[in-house]
Amino acid sequence: MNNTELQVVSFDAEDLLKIAEIHSQNTNNASFTDCSVWYHAKKAGGRLLTGDSKLRKVAENNDLKVSHVLVYSKLFSVTEIVSPMVVLIKLSSAPSPVS
Repeated sequence: MNNTELQVVSFDAEDLLKIAEIHSQNTNNASFTDCSVWYHAKKAGGRLLTGDSKLRKVAENNDLKVSHVLVYSKLFSVTEIVSPMVVLIKLSSAPSPVS
């Protein structure tokens, strides 16, 4: 995968079991969905994009590269992967983070 491609991944039963294990062992109350993206980022040797500070901290403590999603939203619009208007619409309609 080069620097301008995003990849949609799927998972099999083995992946699902590993995600469930991460979910049951995490101490930061990460959702199953959070654990899924954490698992796939680690499996792919990729970078986890998140705005969740608890998830970021636990992922970094597990040697995973993490970036704030807003940094990449800006990059996507500047490199024309998506238009600035799409980024604005998506960010405007995103649910507010819970403290």
